[in-house]
Amino acid sequence: MLIILNKERQIIYANQLFLKTLNIDNFDAVIGKRPGEAVYCIHANQTEGGCRTTEFCKTCGAVHAILESQKGNQSIKECRIATTSGDALDLEVTTTPYQHEDESFTIFL
Repeated sequence: MLIILNKERQIIYANQLFLKTLNIDNFDAVIGKRPGEAVYCIHANQTEGGCRTTEFCKTCGAVHAILESQKGNQSIKECRIATTSGDALDLEVTTTPYQHEDESFTIFL
């Protein structure tokens, strides 16, 4: 699964495997969302700021990996994301910074 995030941590690209794994019909359903919002994390909508703004986000490996990437470092972290459907996603997340012209992105695997 692969997504690309802009500097605001919003999804600007998601590959077909990401969409298929999450039973998402089309890319428009995730564009502009943050990863926790796209995977229906139970905490993603608890605050107005969304994904990465709750107390629970302080221990989220995905959040830490994204933040490390935004500092220019590749990062590998583990996380468990409880979803609104009652399931949990156990993930190993790899993030890599990517610079294109004057813009910074995070490649999120």
